[in-house]
Amino acid sequence: MTDEGLATDRIAEKAKEETVDLVIMGSRGAHGLQEWLLGSNAAEVIEKCGCPVLVIPDGFRFKEPRKVIFATNYADNDFQSVFLLTNYIRPFDAEIVVAHVEQDASHTFETSKMDLFRKQVQSVIPYDNIRFELLKGDSVEKALLDYEEKNNVDMIVTSMRHRGFFDRLTSRSTSKHMVQHSAIPMLVFH
Repeated sequence: MTDEGLATDRIAEKAKEETVDLVIMGSRGAHGLQEWLLGSNAAEVIEKCGCPVLVIPDGFRFKEPRKVIFATNYADNDFQSVFLLTNYIRPFDAEIVVAHVEQDASHTFETSKMDLFRKQVQSVIPYDNIRFELLKGDSVEKALLDYEEKNNVDMIVTSMRHRGFFDRLTSRSTSKHMVQHSAIPMLVFH
């Protein structure tokens, strides 16, 4: 079957029409001026698609995931995303590291928020191989990519946030930007 139109639009439309559970796509990323002006096809599909998107970077060779990091800011949809992630990861019995990057708030405050989230996850989600960590850093993206490099992480997982018009004008999506720079697969939930 062939379709006409922008690939990113057609992928998102087809995923919705067919009630697709997961879109898997490759990415070469975007750098420099191309990243600033256009972004990447994978980043656009993530933004437009209503289902989870797994992005495999160019040149990546499959290996069974043993450790996955899930970046949280304790949003309502993060709990649901962790639940869905355990369903994807369960066959591999991979460790899930639920991580939050402390930027400006006090450590005591961040610890209490993480403890509440941990208790909620552990009380409802039947998966024993989950660990919770607070990371320090000025940039969420840099802290996650540094952790990934130093800890043999096999996949980065995030939840896409619905951002308002003003927010889209003044800031960029961490998920979309990380897709363009990660050397390992990235799974993004909506």
